[in-house]
Amino acid sequence: MIFSERMGLVDKLPMNTDSLSKAQKNDIFNFFANTFLEKNTPFGEEERHNNYKLNDILTSLFHVNITDIYHDANNNLSLVRRNIDRSEWYITYDFLEYVLENFSQGNYHYELANKMLESTNSGYRFIKKQLVSIVNKIDSKNIKRAVNKKLDDGHLSNALKEVSKRKDPNYKVVIKESIDAAEIVTKKIAIELYNDSNKKTLGQYVKTLESNGFIEGHNAFLKALSALYGYSSDGGIRHPKDDDIYDIDKSDAIFMLEVCSAFVSMLTTKYSELKTAN
Repeated sequence: MIFSERMGLVDKLPMNTDSLSKAQKNDIFNFFANTFLEKNTPFGEEERHNNYKLNDILTSLFHVNITDIYHDANNNLSLVRRNIDRSEWYITYDFLEYVLENFSQGNYHYELANKMLESTNSGYRFIKKQLVSIVNKIDSKNIKRAVNKKLDDGHLSNALKEVSKRKDPNYKVVIKESIDAAEIVTKKIAIELYNDSNKKTLGQYVKTLESNGFIEGHNAFLKALSALYGYSSDGGIRHPKDDDIYDIDKSDAIFMLEVCSAFVSMLTTKYSELKTAN
C-alpha cells in the first residue's frame, strides 16, 4: 500500500470486475508498450517487427481498416491507444490476453502481467495463461498448483476455462470437470501405488488410500468430498438426466473447483514426496 493510501489521504482503488478506470487502461497499455515494443531504430529490424505487432493488433483485434493503418504508419501505436480508450473494459482485457498469447516469451511475461494487474487492484489474474476472476474467492494458487501437476488429464484446466468464460459459462461442466479431476488423480495413485482395480468409484479409491496410510487425519474433508461426489452424480451433472435436481450457479461451480483443486493438490504433493523419497 502506498503512502497516501496508508495515511487515508486517498481511497485505495476498488477491486472491480466490470469496469476499468482511465488509470487502469493506461497501465495495461503501458505494460504492452514497455514489455513488447523494443526501442526502435530507423529502418532497423526492431522497427519492422514492432510495426508487424501493431498492424496485427489493429487488424486482428480491433478490425481497423488497413488503409487507415498504412496512411500514417508512424502513428500506429497511437492508433492502438485510441482504440483502447474508446473500447469497453472487456475489450481492453481482450487486448491484454491477445498480446500475451501472440507475443509473450513464456511464463515470465504472464507473471509481469499479474503483478501489473495486482498493482491496479484488478479483479482478474492469469492462471494457466487464462485471464480469470479472483473476486469470488477462487484460490488461484491452489488451482495453479493442482493444474501444473498434470495428473488430472486436463480436467481442472477444462473447468477453469469454462468458469472463466465471459459469455454463457456452463457451471455444470465446471462441476463435472472438477470432480472428474479428483476422481482420476485418486484412481491413478491407487492403481500405481497399491495395484487397485480400475473399475471403482472415487469413494472406493479414497478408502484404498486411507487403508494404506497414504492420507490420514482428513476424515471430515474426505466425507465432504464423498458427499460432493454423490451430489454431482445424482443431480444430473456428471450423468445428464431429463429432470435435473439442482439449479447450479457460479458460486456452486467455484466452490466445487476450489475444493477439488485443494484435494488434487494435496494428493499430488503427497504423491511427489513419496516418489522422491523412494
